[in-house]
Amino acid sequence: MVAPEISVLMSTHNEEKYIKEAIDSILTQSFSNFEFVICNDHSTDNTLGILNDYGKLDNRIRVFDNTNKAGLQYSLNFGLKKCRGKYVARMDDDDISHLDRLERQYSFLEKNPSISLLGTNINFFDENGIYGSSRFKANPSIVDVWKGKTFCHPTMMFKLSDIREIGFYNQSDEVTRLEDYDCWCNFYYHGFKGFNLKDNLLDFREDSNSFKRRTNESRIKLVECMHKWLIRMKLKKSLNIFVLYEFMKIFVPSKLIQKYHQIVFYENQDR
Repeated sequence: MVAPEISVLMSTHNEEKYIKEAIDSILTQSFSNFEFVICNDHSTDNTLGILNDYGKLDNRIRVFDNTNKAGLQYSLNFGLKKCRGKYVARMDDDDISHLDRLERQYSFLEKNPSISLLGTNINFFDENGIYGSSRFKANPSIVDVWKGKTFCHPTMMFKLSDIREIGFYNQSDEVTRLEDYDCWCNFYYHGFKGFNLKDNLLDFREDSNSFKRRTNESRIKLVECMHKWLIRMKLKKSLNIFVLYEFMKIFVPSKLIQKYHQIVFYENQDR
């Protein structure tokens, strides 16, 4: 069997409400030479049934089912070991990829072999529709990546060989809900570079439930992870001011952070 150029990788758990939109946005891509690796992390709703139905309709879909809930990091690593493409494109189970996302990213990476990580800008949306957009740096430095908010996980496309080289995603509990930040830091630590396409090629679901999941525990883990990478990357100690900034968010109500987030990204949309 000839390997596809791209392996689209998705992990899902109990997302029967939105997963059809996410899957359809991949199956209708202008670029068609891909496989769709989907890891069901022991869903207890009808998610697995939906996946199996899609698998019968499109042979590019390969469904794997965890017999126990293992978590996102484990599911992504399991899926990566099943991927056969030159590139891996991440996708989340509640977001929507634009029609030409895969084509645009594939073309860029083929023309720019020095780039290992490729993201795009995004539209933020909730139950009321699109409310803003991102303005990620096109060519982030190692300090930018360390500060965070440089790449959006479900937009990322990277070389399968490169993520194998860095040891896949960290499965430690220390980076639960931070696996993407930790992974990008690890890429840069190993000398790989990333880039963001300027266009918005994915609609990113960010509603009130998204902010509720950002608990104080996860913020403390982020502070600890930033401190770890500050030391490993041998960055300036003066950058600890950004660690303090993240720590102070512990004392800010999630609704206030959500409101600030919406204002900032609404302004981005109008620029």
